[in-house]
Amino acid sequence: SALYLEAEHTFQRPRKDLYIDWLSFPKEDDSSIEGVLAAAPKEDVKNHISILKMAGLYPVIVDIGCMAMANLYKKLIDKKPQGTICLVNANSGIVDISILSGESRIYPRSVYSAPESMRDRTDFFIENIGELLRYYQFKLHFKPVDRLIITGRLSHDEEFITKLKK
Repeated sequence: SALYLEAEHTFQRPRKDLYIDWLSFPKEDDSSIEGVLAAAPKEDVKNHISILKMAGLYPVIVDIGCMAMANLYKKLIDKKPQGTICLVNANSGIVDISILSGESRIYPRSVYSAPESMRDRTDFFIENIGELLRYYQFKLHFKPVDRLIITGRLSHDEEFITKLKK
């Protein structure tokens, strides 16, 4: 139920409007467990699947949002990332964030924005990106991010980039 609550909070949608799945696995070096929570709005998944079907593809597994971005980046560079990279796909209503480390870890997070004005939304996204980077480093005790790569509509917004640099 905690995973469902996290998904509902992240997407600001009831459970019935989300596809939710998770995978847990033991870490090799100790007795702790790691895992991945996968959640997405049903309409987003259905849209992605219909696009793939129009292309003549019938998917077994579909990555969307931050996981798709992380997996595509890893495939394009064709090797493990050097250092720690934060990928940010920033659009007007959602920011997908994936932190990739050389230890083959992916820390994905999607942030949805409810604020009405673009200024409020920009500040909301920047605050959440900063919180995620601090959480990754100080709470999870991983190496700090070396590079930040920004894509999406907001990557061309000078105000967004200027505030993000601070």
